[in-house]
Amino acid sequence: MKKLVCLLLTAGFMTCLGNVVQGQDIKIGFIRTQKVILDTKAGKDGYSTLEKLVEQHRISMQQKEDEIKKMEEELSNQGKMLSEDARLEKRESLQKAYKDFSRMKEDAKAEVNAREKALLDKIIDQLAKVIEKIGKDQGYTLILDAEGPSVLYSTDTLDISSLVVTEFDKVYQP
Repeated sequence: MKKLVCLLLTAGFMTCLGNVVQGQDIKIGFIRTQKVILDTKAGKDGYSTLEKLVEQHRISMQQKEDEIKKMEEELSNQGKMLSEDARLEKRESLQKAYKDFSRMKEDAKAEVNAREKALLDKIIDQLAKVIEKIGKDQGYTLILDAEGPSVLYSTDTLDISSLVVTEFDKVYQP
């Protein structure tokens, strides 16, 4: 049903577009936004930096996890030999370590997500300007995002993703 609605809306849009630009050549292109972002120098640089950050967090979390395992083993091995107060203190320390580890994971995820969002926002802002320039300079009537729900079929000859990557990398300033 959803595809049918999209098809009808697209057909209606194209009919209206045909009526509006009657007598003019229509030039339509599309891009694959995800591909463009990942293929640009900005995308490659940004995601490389993000991967390094993820690796740093992974190492820190592995160290914390190893500490927790060591604490668990100590409690398990020494549990019966310890006084009730000492055992209770070790359990509380272990619970605190669990909470710290959980908070550490949440903070790491939030930091990576925030940095990825900032990266994408910057790229998409610049990308919109590049796409508009290409559209005007090369006479496109319409440029669509192939990953959006409105494109049901297209031939690869309309794909201008590589052109967008090339133009974007010309103006990209790290």
